Amino acid sequence: MAAVTGSGSCAAQARASLSSWESASEDVIGTKLSSKRRGPVPDKPSVRSQLGSLQLLDRRNCRSLTVKIQDTYCLGMKMNQGVEWALHCCVNMAWLPGDEPISSARLAELYKLPPAYLNKQLQALVRAGVLVSVSGPKGGFQLARRPDRITVLDVVLAIEGRELAFRCDGILKNGPGGEMDEDYARSCLISQSMRQAELAWRTELARQSVAGIALSIERRFPEARPNTVAHLLGRVS
Repeated sequence: MAAVTGSGSCAAQARASLSSWESASEDVIGTKLSSKRRGPVPDKPSVRSQLGSLQLLDRRNCRSLTVKIQDTYCLGMKMNQGVEWALHCCVNMAWLPGDEPISSARLAELYKLPPAYLNKQLQALVRAGVLVSVSGPKGGFQLARRPDRITVLDVVLAIEGRELAFRCDGILKNGPGGEMDEDYARSCLISQSMRQAELAWRTELARQSVAGIALSIERRFPEARPNTVAHLLGRVS
């Protein structure tokens, strides 16, 4: 997994301001880490600056609990199959000429998918502002903005929702020495490690755009775009 890197050691990372960490996390993953935020919330430019220098993985000291969880985090995650369908559809729409909408039936036919279920995934993308729906006999779906402005994370969150994969229930409150007023979602090292892993994963998805994926496919498989467009527009004899 690619990670955001920076200077310093894992120990220095652990001493970083938790309020800054939470603010950067919310900006990237779209979900608050805790309902109890302490400290000022940075403005967007400073959030991006903090994220760029935040070290999630020290390559020189890779035996920490955080690293071990990060290495296996994606293996334990299971996403809806609609994520795969939605990403392919977005790439296909990026290839279409002009602003021509494409119907969900055409897209479903291309991949032999159930039309009704695919349409449900595309409607989720519309609600998230990734796609727009065009009515009428020649209507369908099209990208709501330029493909270089749509990230893989945008699509994943539209289909999967914004909830974190790991939820801390604060069971330490009931353990020896537990404090009922403590926010263990913030202070528990296991919770922090899991959320660091989620941030690393979502940060990587946020770095990748639909346009970038489409271009990579074209470079590796030059016939993919013309063949796909021909099928979608009914130009295959």
